[in-house]
Amino acid sequence: MYWKEKLIHEAYEWWKNHRKIITFSAVLIIFGWYINPVIKQARIHNEKEKSIWLIIHSSANESSFSAKIEMKGFPQCQEQGRRWRSPKRSYLREGNRSFICLEGK
Repeated sequence: MYWKEKLIHEAYEWWKNHRKIITFSAVLIIFGWYINPVIKQARIHNEKEKSIWLIIHSSANESSFSAKIEMKGFPQCQEQGRRWRSPKRSYLREGNRSFICLEGK
């Protein structure tokens, strides 16, 4: 019987010394489990809001032009940007044309 009482006493002492840490950890785990679906939904919502933008710029002599156009994806943005810089489609014989693809809201 002595070992049983000693075991119970040691378990109680251990619990007495560690109860705050264990309780706090349990609350954090339960809160994380509870809030996890909200975090997942926010992540999905943010991913859907991100857009790809084609920023084009043209300058000739003393005039300049800039525009921002929303694209479906990076490949489309790159293709349209190359078309913009193509000398075959250049309406301005003199000048500088540039583009950049950006991801943002």
